[in-house]
Amino acid sequence: MAKRSPAEFLARSGWGAAKVTPLLGDASTRHYARLTANGKHALLMDQPQNAETPAATEQASAAERKALVAEIGKLAGSRIEASFKLDAAILGGTVVRIGSTVYDGSVRGRLDRLKEALMAG
Repeated sequence: MAKRSPAEFLARSGWGAAKVTPLLGDASTRHYARLTANGKHALLMDQPQNAETPAATEQASAAERKALVAEIGKLAGSRIEASFKLDAAILGGTVVRIGSTVYDGSVRGRLDRLKEALMAG
């Protein structure tokens, strides 16, 4: 599917003539804007496709990915649609982002936290 611009999305949604006022974002990859047109107001949230995806090692099986999605759904409190990116740098385990919250269960993350603890004394 071809990437569409926000202006194209707004035009198709009936907000093409709206005044768009950017808002401060959160710690995620999302962007927010306030829309105003004909006395109506709306909030636009734009998130790049696949920007927040679980990272899994290259060896993760389909069954392991399915189980991970089920567990992420429990954390999120709803059924989710997930996409994965393979990342050899995490060494093992997984890293999950739900909104601005990151759950790092990777070997790389554990090693980094151990290094921080040892250096802190």
